[in-house]
Amino acid sequence: MEINHGEYSPDPSEFNCSDNPTGQTSVAVLFNQTDPEYFTYQHSYVAILLVGAFFGISLNSILLIHLTYELFKEPRALGFMMVQLSFAHLMVSVFCLLGDGIWNATVQWYGGDALCRSMKYLQMFSLYSTTLLLTGMSIEACITVSFPLTKSSRPSTLHRARISSAVYWSLAALSSIPQAVIFHVKKAPVCEEFYQCVTHGSYIRFEFATR
Repeated sequence: MEINHGEYSPDPSEFNCSDNPTGQTSVAVLFNQTDPEYFTYQHSYVAILLVGAFFGISLNSILLIHLTYELFKEPRALGFMMVQLSFAHLMVSVFCLLGDGIWNATVQWYGGDALCRSMKYLQMFSLYSTTLLLTGMSIEACITVSFPLTKSSRPSTLHRARISSAVYWSLAALSSIPQAVIFHVKKAPVCEEFYQCVTHGSYIRFEFATR
């Protein structure tokens, strides 16, 4: 869960720890100004994410086992790509759906800086890998249809699928590195000990407003 910045510049008195006329915690004030409806839909949002994660993990695990079994029985380029795509979808279910579901349930980030960077890296890595693998499957299908006699034999398609898959996974891994660099754990500019996994500059507007 990330702070929605909007166009808000808080009144310094709102985060005055010694004198808060509203009676709210400074964390509540921060959320009320950045995303006033968040706590209204929080439980529904968490439920949707966790239910999606449950079905995503369960169904993709079953599909992955089935596709792997079929691949060992009869190695094919399409089956090889489908196994990897299923694994990438499983990663999306774990790191994006389940990860965000837990984070929105706790609101604050409790995992530490290393887990923050790793989580954001793996979330983007799983999304990039699914996109690239789908693109690769489309390219492979196009080659097979366009060159049915010269480039569609089983050994050549399987060899091509292995090489292209290695390229796609490598590109996804490299493209996700910025996430591990820009995300970090930082204390919010509030009175309470409230930490979040945020990008660089996420709280600059609030920090200047409260000085």
